[in-house]
Amino acid sequence: MASIGRPEEADGSLKTQVSPRAPAVRPTRDAHMNMVLVNQEQVLALRNALPAVTKVWLQEVLGVSETTWRSLRDGRPIRQSTYDRLVARFERTPQGAVVGSFAAATSRNHGVSADAR
Repeated sequence: MASIGRPEEADGSLKTQVSPRAPAVRPTRDAHMNMVLVNQEQVLALRNALPAVTKVWLQEVLGVSETTWRSLRDGRPIRQSTYDRLVARFERTPQGAVVGSFAAATSRNHGVSADAR
């Protein structure tokens, strides 16, 4: 029995119609994107590099959007490429230049010996 508006094959199965504008092959998305989870100590170091948490300063100083900042602040992962850019930009800030690297800025002892604490 033919249904209205849906063409059938001789065996009763429905024909699949493809839009002429549809791509021949759909792009595949990598289900395992390289994502990085930044710990809250690192987020605090990034926050301290900002004069204020505004979209202008986030973009100017760290090179990230407000959406990325919210992900960082809320403990959600960000893309590896975004993290790499963020670290490079942080290391160009006065805070990053003083400690020399993002890892040093966020290490627990911050280069201070146990006696000095």
